[in-house]
Amino acid sequence: VEIDCLVEAVDGSLHIIEIKGGATINTDYLKHIKKFTLQEFDLHKYLFYTGKDSIAIGDVKIVGWNDISDNLSSIIDKV
Repeated sequence: VEIDCLVEAVDGSLHIIEIKGGATINTDYLKHIKKFTLQEFDLHKYLFYTGKDSIAIGDVKIVGWNDISDNLSSIIDKV
């Protein structure tokens, strides 16, 4: 499974980030991130894309371009 970015936090959690250039959420964007599992980590899954809306689909947090900075800052603060 190909993932764009993996960030391990000091608390042992793993932040998985997929980055897409499309402005419309496409369920195909989620295929790799949904397949990604590691039993030994508490996983936090994100999809960053160029659209405006930020929502959650299942266990994946979909993050629009205008919210990427805030979400990335909160991930980096945990490293």
